[in-house]
Amino acid sequence: MPEFRHIPAMTIRLAVAALLVLLAGCAASPEARWHQIQAQRLEKLHGDRDFDDAMTDLRARFGADSSAPVVEEPAVLPQDPARGSQKIDQREPVGPDGGPRRFYGARDEVRVRAAVGHGSVKVRVPGTNLTDRTSATFVRLGFDGRADAAIGPGFDVEAYSSDDDLFAGRQMNNGAAPALASARAAGYRLYPHLRAIVDHGGELAFPVRLGVAVNYTDLEHDLARVDRDWLTVGPRFEAEPRLTLLGDARHGGRLDLFGRFGAELGYGAFREDYVGGDDHGSMSQWGYSAAVGLRWGMPKFTLDLGYEFAETRFGNASTDLFVNPRGTRLAHQRVWLGGSARF
Repeated sequence: MPEFRHIPAMTIRLAVAALLVLLAGCAASPEARWHQIQAQRLEKLHGDRDFDDAMTDLRARFGADSSAPVVEEPAVLPQDPARGSQKIDQREPVGPDGGPRRFYGARDEVRVRAAVGHGSVKVRVPGTNLTDRTSATFVRLGFDGRADAAIGPGFDVEAYSSDDDLFAGRQMNNGAAPALASARAAGYRLYPHLRAIVDHGGELAFPVRLGVAVNYTDLEHDLARVDRDWLTVGPRFEAEPRLTLLGDARHGGRLDLFGRFGAELGYGAFREDYVGGDDHGSMSQWGYSAAVGLRWGMPKFTLDLGYEFAETRFGNASTDLFVNPRGTRLAHQRVWLGGSARF
C-alpha cells in the first residue's frame, strides 16, 4: 500500500482559489474586451486634435528633461496654388471660350446662338432694268453640340426678308402684258456642319466650320403675279478668328475682336411662275460673306455686335420668260446684335 504524505489545509485552499480564478478568466468572453478596445479607438479617432495637447502628453511620457523628439507644427499648404506653381496634372484644361473645360464623364454642354440684324438687300439682274436696293431684316439661330470640346457638331438657320418696294416704279413682262415690277426678296439657309477649334489655348483662337448649305431664295413680284425661286445645295466653309483685347472669361469677362468669313458653292434648280404658265431650269451658285465685330464673353454667356456683308451669284437660268444669260446677283449688308448661352 502506498503511503500519502500529509498536505496542509492552507495549501489546499490556495490551490482551489487559484483554480477558480483561472477557470473564471477562461470562461469570460473576449467580446467585452474587444468592445472596450474599439471604443478607445473611436474615441481617439473622433476626438479633438490639438497640437499643444499632443506635445504636453508627449513630454509627460518622456519626462521634461528627457531627450524627447522635437516635432514642429506642420505648415498649412495651399489647396489651390498659383497658376505659375501648379504642376501639369493640377492645371485644368482650357475650353474654346477661355473658361475651364469640364472633365469627361459629365453631360456635354451645348451652346445656343441667336442674332438679329437690320440692313439692306440689293438685287441686280444684268441686262435688264431690274436693279434696286431696299431695307431688310435678318435673323440667325445656331446650335453647337459639345460646346466645351475642340470638335463638335453644329447647325445654323438663317433667314431674311425685305420690304416690298424692290424695283418700285419699274415695269416687267408678266407673261401676258407689261406690269409693275415691285417685289419682295426673301431667303433661307440651313447649314448642318462640323465645328473645330484650331487653337483654343492662346489669345488667338481660330474656330472653323465645314458642312453642307441648303439655300432657298424667293423673288416675288406681287403686282405682276410673277414668282421666281432658286434652290441650291453645296459645301460651305466658315472661319471665325478671334483676338482677345482685354480681360479673361474665367475672371469676370473678356472683350474679343473677331471676324467671320465664309465661302460656298452650290448647284440647284430655278423655277418661275407667271401669268399663263411656268418654267424651270438648273444653274450653279457661289457666294461669300465677311463680318467683323466685338464680343463680350463670360463663362456661360456672350454678347456680340458687328457688321456683315455677303453676296450670292446665280448662274444662267434662261427660261421662256426670264432670259438671263448673265445670272442674278444678290448682295446683303447688315448690322446685327446677338449672343450665345451654354447649357
